[in-house]
Amino acid sequence: MLGSVTFGGLASGLPTDLVDQLMSAQQTRKKTLERDRDYFTKQLSTYDTLVSKLKSFQSTVEDLQSASSFSPHTASSSDTTRISISSDSTAVEGNHSVEVQRLATNATFVADTGTAALTDTLGQAGGTFDFSYIGSGGTPEAISVAFNSTDTLSDLVSKINSAAFTSGSGFSAGVMYDGSQYRLTLTAKDAGAGVRAADGTTTTSRISAVSFSANDAFASITQTRAGVDAQMKVDGVSNIYSSSNSVNNVLTGVTMSLGQVSSGVVPGGAGVGAATGSDNQLGGTGTDIMISISNDSTTLKTTLDSFVTAYNDVINFISGQKEQYFSGESLTRSIVSQMRSVINTPTGDGSGGTLTPYSTLAEIGLRTDQKLGTISFDSTKLDAAISSNFKAISSIFTTTDATGNDGVAHRMADLLSGITDSTDGSVTARQDGLQNRIDSQQERIDKETIRLDAEKERLTLKFATLERLITQMKGSSGSLESTLSSLNSK
Repeated sequence: MLGSVTFGGLASGLPTDLVDQLMSAQQTRKKTLERDRDYFTKQLSTYDTLVSKLKSFQSTVEDLQSASSFSPHTASSSDTTRISISSDSTAVEGNHSVEVQRLATNATFVADTGTAALTDTLGQAGGTFDFSYIGSGGTPEAISVAFNSTDTLSDLVSKINSAAFTSGSGFSAGVMYDGSQYRLTLTAKDAGAGVRAADGTTTTSRISAVSFSANDAFASITQTRAGVDAQMKVDGVSNIYSSSNSVNNVLTGVTMSLGQVSSGVVPGGAGVGAATGSDNQLGGTGTDIMISISNDSTTLKTTLDSFVTAYNDVINFISGQKEQYFSGESLTRSIVSQMRSVINTPTGDGSGGTLTPYSTLAEIGLRTDQKLGTISFDSTKLDAAISSNFKAISSIFTTTDATGNDGVAHRMADLLSGITDSTDGSVTARQDGLQNRIDSQQERIDKETIRLDAEKERLTLKFATLERLITQMKGSSGSLESTLSSLNSK
């Protein structure tokens, strides 16, 4: 290390910055190494940004692999109090008239006798509470709940509610107070009449064979309300039933949530599956509720635009860097080429052919610019495709093809996954290579820095020594001149 060693140039008359001048001439190699390192660093950062854009595009296309992302519909009801409605991608455009003639109800049982207080024990020898239940599986299931003589009504309710049901959701037990005593209540969790035969009749109710053994505290239990199916008339077709007030098997892709019977329905003769109580009986003529399902072209265009925007973002970024940090990069050229190939390759129909009527994005108005590589909308062609075959647009993206020529969303997601995979993706390999070059350049820079420091120290010591010699020589010369002058004066 130089420490306090300096070169002043006062004695020698040499420039004081001579060492710096000489060192400046030797900085060329280090500056070249630093310039290359900085370029590789910025190039790596540019690839990092590209990966971010590719992954964003990958996320977009993965969302578009499902048909639920396409074929959106708007659904409306002329009376949402009586019928609220929702739809999914499988819905079919159209208008329907619906008359809600009866709502589905849950079967209810109430014990004929009870206890004077909730703290009273059931007494006697205890026993079992037995019943048969038919859940959504359609198979009767015998359930037996044991209780003790020391149990209260609340204890019995807790045990019944803890019973394990394998064939359906079971029912809930509770307690009601009728003004003089507390009585056990049972309510099926599944609405509806139970198992309905093909001719429209019901074979059995949800809860049946209800009994108590070895206990007179509950001599009998009565069904106070039968479980009945909802009943509707749809587009003039009568006797359409549903075990639930959420009806999703009548209009394709549409769920109707029944809230009230149609206006004008009045109590009359009992309908199929009707139960005790006029609120569950049919009669009179109801007012039709209009259900409308329409293709939502606006939302579909928004979905397509999300795809185009994410795609163009990648293409434009690569194009914007091709004269700078992607100059000469075969990898980015390959990425663009592969993405364009996915866009332009027809989607297969599963049998070695191509989809009809549309198999490529160009056929629905999403065209690729031959020079720029970006996608643009041909609005006229897209509107025509939406108008003529709304559902077919989804297939171009979502189809899975046995011959390997899947829909655009599947193929693009696979491509992007291979490019960005954190272990063996092609961009990952390039990033690793750039990082290695940066590290290598830095090592060379560090070595060059050490060499230059040593060289500066050598030069500084060299010229400092020269300074001392010249100073000494000037001192000796002055002494000699003084001696000579003294001799000449004698």
